[in-house]
Amino acid sequence: MSPNWVHHQDATYLAANPIFIPGLASFIVSCTETDPSFSPYSSPFPASHAHGRANATDPWLRMNADVILNILLHLGSDDALNLRLVSRTFAHIPVVHWRRLLAEEAPWLYEAFSPDAKLLNRWAGFVATEVHEQRRQLLRHRAELAAKVNVLQQEEHNIALEYENDHEIESRDLPRMTPERTRLLELVPQPFQSSERMNWFKLYTGIVLNTDRFNGLKNRKRIWEDAVNILQRVELLRAARDRDEQGEDEMSY
Repeated sequence: MSPNWVHHQDATYLAANPIFIPGLASFIVSCTETDPSFSPYSSPFPASHAHGRANATDPWLRMNADVILNILLHLGSDDALNLRLVSRTFAHIPVVHWRRLLAEEAPWLYEAFSPDAKLLNRWAGFVATEVHEQRRQLLRHRAELAAKVNVLQQEEHNIALEYENDHEIESRDLPRMTPERTRLLELVPQPFQSSERMNWFKLYTGIVLNTDRFNGLKNRKRIWEDAVNILQRVELLRAARDRDEQGEDEMSY
């Protein structure tokens, strides 16, 4: 194996951090609308951008809004945008519709859907060996503290309790944060305060339709898809094993 790193064109994203992604937090913030008139049920498309002509023979015009929205639930982004070219009925697809498309087409963007994203990413900044070492230090500290408290209890019980409380280390303080890890966490988007203020169309187009914008997300997508593929193969193997075991049981009768 060569000790040199081989660089392949258009593959630099493979080295990008898939968790701590520069620019992602600020971009998500920019997708949050502050205009009081904004509604997730309004259209992200200006009225002047409506395609197609109002046509009395257009069958879509005879359908109510609930039917139209139900149809959109079964369509991907390409089909939904193509329908805008077919009928004015689909000219103004509501902003909230793009939230569903984002969840289906970019499930790896968990910052948009999970309130625990910052907590999940906090653990991504630690190495298991460091966590185990900190745990060992905690146990060693407590053993030494217990020995000192035992000596003090022989002299004065109240002093012993005070000393123990002053020198205890809470396990919830582990693993400890370092300045470097704190800076990393600053790259993690804050949990959404309100999805009602989120411009899902802007977020969708900025993430899904511009995959090269964030190399870290591009790498995360690759890892996510590989993990899903592995889990699907595991399920197939389990199903095959169960069928084999069931067949053996039937043959035993």
